[in-house]
Amino acid sequence: MARLEVEDENYAVCRQAIGVLQHQTILSKEVTKMITQLEKFTSRVQPDIISIFRVRSDLPEDVIRGLKDLVNHKSLEVREIAAWTLRQQPILPRDVLEAVIRQLEDRDEAKIRAAVGIMDRGRTLDGELIDLIIDCSRDKYPSTRKAAVDVLGRQQDLLPAAVDALKALVEDTDVNVGDAAIEVLKKHRIPLA
Repeated sequence: MARLEVEDENYAVCRQAIGVLQHQTILSKEVTKMITQLEKFTSRVQPDIISIFRVRSDLPEDVIRGLKDLVNHKSLEVREIAAWTLRQQPILPRDVLEAVIRQLEDRDEAKIRAAVGIMDRGRTLDGELIDLIIDCSRDKYPSTRKAAVDVLGRQQDLLPAAVDALKALVEDTDVNVGDAAIEVLKKHRIPLA
């Protein structure tokens, strides 16, 4: 397997090594450890390193937790690749899901979109996680309320508390939030009144 020695002056060689790693079926511990040590690499190479994991849907928990941290990275490109990679994972540990849900409260629109995208896989959430989303639906910022509605709308079944929260949002001061809540209730064939 290709060894990766990342140095800026040899960027082309680094990119070739990353290309080889992207096509490996099994990644060594040394390679998976790169996610948790991303800051040691130059910013120019960081997105390429994350892309090694992008097409994999069976990542170990330590890599998933490292990606969770990278969703808040200073680089938009790193954040987007990390979010996309997390979205590909069929199962996310509970602490990762909680962190993603809490990200709905961020003021950064890109981070909110990333969180909604990660939840977009149709993950069934338990009552405690739904409660976190319902809390977000009461946030003072419309973008957070809308994101919470989007996540609730992806649930197969809505708990009574989620239905109540959505009904409360039908009359939201922000028309986008209200319209989104109406669409979710209609999708689940729940009367608005």
